[in-house]
Amino acid sequence: MAGNTDGNIMGTKPVVGSKSDRMSQNTIIALLKRLINQSGLGGYTFGFAEGFDVLNEKSSAKIGYFEDNVVVPFEENITSILGFLDTAYHHAHGTSFVYPNHANDVLLTAGSGAWDLTGAIIEVVPANILNISDFDIHWLNVTAISANGLLQIDMYKGESGSEVLIGATKPFRNAVQSQEGPRRVQIPQQLKNERISCKLSDSSGGAITCTVSVEGHYYTII
Repeated sequence: MAGNTDGNIMGTKPVVGSKSDRMSQNTIIALLKRLINQSGLGGYTFGFAEGFDVLNEKSSAKIGYFEDNVVVPFEENITSILGFLDTAYHHAHGTSFVYPNHANDVLLTAGSGAWDLTGAIIEVVPANILNISDFDIHWLNVTAISANGLLQIDMYKGESGSEVLIGATKPFRNAVQSQEGPRRVQIPQQLKNERISCKLSDSSGGAITCTVSVEGHYYTII
Protein backbone atom coordinates (compact mmCIF):
# COMPACT_ATOMS: atom_id res chain seq x y z
CA MET A 1 0.00 0.00 0.00
CA ALA A 2 1.11 3.58 -0.68
CA GLY A 3 1.70 5.00 2.79
CA ASN A 4 -0.18 5.27 6.05
CA THR A 5 -3.97 4.94 6.15
CA ASP A 6 -4.42 7.51 8.91
CA GLY A 7 -5.48 10.78 7.26
CA ASN A 8 -4.77 12.72 10.47
CA ILE A 9 -1.03 12.04 10.40
CA MET A 10 0.71 14.97 8.66
CA GLY A 11 3.52 14.21 6.24
CA THR A 12 2.34 10.68 5.43
CA LYS A 13 1.20 9.62 2.01
CA PRO A 14 -2.47 8.53 2.01
CA VAL A 15 -3.79 5.34 0.47
CA VAL A 16 -5.50 5.78 -2.90
CA GLY A 17 -8.17 3.20 -2.11
CA SER A 18 -10.70 1.63 -4.45
CA LYS A 19 -14.15 2.30 -5.91
CA SER A 20 -15.75 0.15 -3.21
CA ASP A 21 -14.47 2.33 -0.35
CA ARG A 22 -17.11 3.82 1.96
CA MET A 23 -17.21 7.60 2.42
CA SER A 24 -16.17 7.22 6.07
CA GLN A 25 -12.81 5.64 5.20
CA ASN A 26 -9.49 7.51 5.15
CA THR A 27 -8.56 7.03 1.49
CA ILE A 28 -8.35 9.33 -1.51
CA ILE A 29 -11.33 7.63 -3.16
CA ALA A 30 -13.40 8.01 0.02
CA LEU A 31 -12.45 11.71 0.23
CA LEU A 32 -13.46 12.30 -3.39
CA LYS A 33 -16.76 10.50 -2.77
CA ARG A 34 -17.46 12.81 0.20
CA LEU A 35 -16.67 15.93 -1.83
CA ILE A 36 -18.80 14.80 -4.77
CA ASN A 37 -21.65 13.93 -2.43
CA GLN A 38 -21.48 17.36 -0.76
CA SER A 39 -21.27 19.20 -4.10
CA GLY A 40 -24.49 17.71 -5.47
CA LEU A 41 -22.66 15.88 -8.27
CA GLY A 42 -23.46 12.46 -6.83
CA GLY A 43 -25.11 11.38 -10.09
CA TYR A 44 -21.79 11.45 -11.90
CA THR A 45 -19.33 8.56 -12.01
CA PHE A 46 -15.58 8.78 -11.72
CA GLY A 47 -12.57 6.54 -11.72
CA PHE A 48 -8.96 6.20 -12.75
CA ALA A 49 -7.80 5.69 -16.30
CA GLU A 50 -7.12 2.13 -17.40
CA GLY A 51 -3.66 1.06 -16.35
CA PHE A 52 -3.43 3.45 -13.37
CA ASP A 53 -1.09 1.83 -10.85
CA VAL A 54 -1.96 2.73 -7.24
CA LEU A 55 1.37 1.26 -6.12
CA ASN A 56 3.41 3.34 -8.56
CA GLU A 57 5.42 6.00 -6.71
CA LYS A 58 5.17 8.56 -9.53
CA SER A 59 1.39 8.22 -9.76
CA SER A 60 0.98 8.47 -5.99
CA ALA A 61 3.15 11.59 -5.82
CA LYS A 62 0.62 13.51 -7.96
CA ILE A 63 -2.06 12.72 -5.37
CA GLY A 64 0.12 14.38 -2.78
CA TYR A 65 0.08 14.77 1.01
CA PHE A 66 -2.65 15.89 3.39
CA GLU A 67 -0.82 19.15 4.21
CA ASP A 68 -0.27 20.18 0.54
CA ASN A 69 -1.43 23.59 -0.72
CA VAL A 70 -1.41 25.32 -4.09
CA VAL A 71 1.79 27.35 -4.39
CA VAL A 72 1.48 31.11 -4.94
CA PRO A 73 2.00 32.25 -7.65
CA PHE A 74 0.60 29.11 -9.31
CA GLU A 75 3.11 26.77 -10.98
CA GLU A 76 2.18 24.10 -13.53
CA ASN A 77 2.87 20.44 -12.69
CA ILE A 78 3.71 21.22 -9.06
CA THR A 79 0.42 21.08 -7.19
CA SER A 80 -1.11 17.76 -6.15
CA ILE A 81 -4.77 16.70 -6.06
CA LEU A 82 -4.86 17.07 -2.29
CA GLY A 83 -3.20 20.48 -2.61
CA PHE A 84 -6.04 21.72 -4.81
CA LEU A 85 -8.68 20.26 -2.47
CA ASP A 86 -7.14 21.77 0.67
CA THR A 87 -6.55 25.18 -0.94
CA ALA A 88 -10.13 25.28 -2.24
CA TYR A 89 -11.38 24.67 1.31
CA HIS A 90 -9.26 27.46 2.77
CA HIS A 91 -10.22 29.78 -0.11
CA ALA A 92 -13.87 29.51 0.90
CA HIS A 93 -13.21 30.09 4.59
CA GLY A 94 -10.43 32.71 4.71
CA THR A 95 -10.89 35.88 6.81
CA SER A 96 -12.06 38.90 4.79
CA PHE A 97 -10.56 42.41 4.86
CA VAL A 98 -11.17 45.93 3.55
CA TYR A 99 -8.54 48.57 2.83
CA PRO A 100 -8.31 51.41 3.61
CA ASN A 101 -9.65 50.12 6.92
CA HIS A 102 -11.74 52.64 8.93
CA ALA A 103 -10.35 55.41 6.72
CA ASN A 104 -11.27 57.40 3.61
CA ASP A 105 -10.92 55.80 0.18
CA VAL A 106 -7.98 56.63 -2.11
CA LEU A 107 -8.32 59.37 -4.75
CA LEU A 108 -7.53 58.54 -8.40
CA THR A 109 -7.23 61.19 -11.14
CA ALA A 110 -7.37 60.39 -14.87
CA GLY A 111 -5.01 61.90 -17.42
CA SER A 112 -6.11 65.05 -19.26
CA GLY A 113 -6.89 63.37 -22.60
CA ALA A 114 -9.44 60.74 -23.59
CA TRP A 115 -8.05 57.34 -22.58
CA ASP A 116 -4.82 59.07 -21.58
CA LEU A 117 -2.61 56.31 -20.17
CA THR A 118 -0.04 58.71 -18.70
CA GLY A 119 -2.02 59.21 -15.49
CA ALA A 120 -0.27 58.33 -12.26
CA ILE A 121 -0.38 54.86 -10.74
CA ILE A 122 -1.62 55.54 -7.21
CA GLU A 123 -0.84 53.34 -4.22
CA VAL A 124 -4.02 51.90 -2.67
CA VAL A 125 -2.56 49.23 -0.35
CA PRO A 126 1.00 49.89 0.85
CA ALA A 127 3.49 47.02 1.10
CA ASN A 128 3.43 44.98 4.32
CA ILE A 129 -0.18 45.91 5.18
CA LEU A 130 -1.94 42.70 4.09
CA ASN A 131 0.49 40.62 6.10
CA ILE A 132 -1.46 37.71 7.63
CA SER A 133 -1.00 35.37 4.67
CA ASP A 134 -1.35 35.21 0.87
CA PHE A 135 -4.55 36.92 -0.26
CA ASP A 136 -7.13 37.58 -2.97
CA ILE A 137 -8.98 40.78 -3.88
CA HIS A 138 -12.51 40.25 -5.20
CA TRP A 139 -14.02 43.74 -5.09
CA LEU A 140 -12.84 47.23 -6.02
CA ASN A 141 -15.18 49.75 -4.37
CA VAL A 142 -15.63 52.83 -6.59
CA THR A 143 -17.07 56.05 -5.12
CA ALA A 144 -17.35 59.78 -5.89
CA ILE A 145 -17.08 59.69 -9.71
CA SER A 146 -16.68 63.39 -10.49
CA ALA A 147 -18.19 63.68 -14.00
CA ASN A 148 -19.96 61.79 -16.77
CA GLY A 149 -17.89 59.35 -18.79
CA LEU A 150 -16.76 55.77 -19.23
CA LEU A 151 -13.92 54.93 -16.85
CA GLN A 152 -11.31 52.19 -16.70
CA ILE A 153 -9.44 51.42 -13.50
CA ASP A 154 -6.35 49.25 -13.92
CA MET A 155 -4.98 47.37 -10.91
CA TYR A 156 -1.28 46.67 -10.30
CA LYS A 157 0.99 44.83 -7.90
CA GLY A 158 4.63 45.61 -7.17
CA GLU A 159 6.92 48.35 -5.97
CA SER A 160 6.70 51.93 -7.24
CA GLY A 161 8.16 52.10 -10.74
CA SER A 162 7.98 48.30 -11.18
CA GLU A 163 4.22 47.74 -11.14
CA VAL A 164 2.70 44.76 -12.99
CA LEU A 165 -0.89 44.84 -14.31
CA ILE A 166 -3.07 42.23 -12.58
CA GLY A 167 -6.67 43.28 -13.31
CA ALA A 168 -9.12 45.96 -14.46
CA THR A 169 -12.73 47.10 -14.20
CA LYS A 170 -14.83 49.56 -16.22
CA PRO A 171 -17.50 51.62 -14.40
CA PHE A 172 -19.33 54.63 -15.87
CA ARG A 173 -21.37 57.70 -15.00
CA ASN A 174 -24.02 59.35 -17.17
CA ALA A 175 -26.95 61.77 -16.74
CA VAL A 176 -29.15 59.00 -15.35
CA GLN A 177 -26.93 56.92 -13.12
CA SER A 178 -23.45 56.58 -11.66
CA GLN A 179 -22.00 53.09 -11.42
CA GLU A 180 -20.51 53.54 -7.98
CA GLY A 181 -20.18 50.76 -5.43
CA PRO A 182 -18.37 47.40 -5.40
CA ARG A 183 -16.99 46.26 -8.75
CA ARG A 184 -16.11 42.57 -9.15
CA VAL A 185 -12.46 41.98 -10.11
CA GLN A 186 -10.58 38.79 -10.95
CA ILE A 187 -6.87 38.83 -10.13
CA PRO A 188 -4.22 36.19 -9.42
CA GLN A 189 -3.58 35.16 -5.82
CA GLN A 190 -1.16 37.60 -4.22
CA LEU A 191 1.69 36.93 -1.82
CA LYS A 192 1.31 38.42 1.64
CA ASN A 193 2.73 41.94 2.06
CA GLU A 194 2.19 42.73 -1.65
CA ARG A 195 1.67 46.38 -2.61
CA ILE A 196 -1.50 47.13 -4.66
CA SER A 197 -1.99 50.23 -6.83
CA CYS A 198 -4.53 51.59 -9.33
CA LYS A 199 -4.58 53.92 -12.34
CA LEU A 200 -7.64 55.72 -13.75
CA SER A 201 -8.33 56.62 -17.38
CA ASP A 202 -11.60 57.82 -18.97
CA SER A 203 -13.40 58.58 -22.23
CA SER A 204 -14.10 62.27 -21.58
CA GLY A 205 -10.63 63.77 -21.56
CA GLY A 206 -11.65 65.92 -18.62
CA ALA A 207 -9.40 64.46 -15.91
CA ILE A 208 -12.24 62.70 -14.09
CA THR A 209 -11.60 61.65 -10.50
CA CYS A 210 -12.98 58.89 -8.29
CA THR A 211 -12.08 57.21 -5.04
CA VAL A 212 -11.40 53.50 -4.49
CA SER A 213 -10.89 50.86 -1.81
CA VAL A 214 -10.48 47.08 -1.97
CA GLU A 215 -12.20 44.08 -0.38
CA GLY A 216 -10.80 40.55 -0.32
CA HIS A 217 -9.80 37.63 1.86
CA TYR A 218 -6.75 35.87 3.22
CA TYR A 219 -5.85 32.26 2.46
CA THR A 220 -5.98 31.20 6.08
CA ILE A 221 -8.46 30.62 8.90
CA ILE A 222 -8.32 33.06 11.80
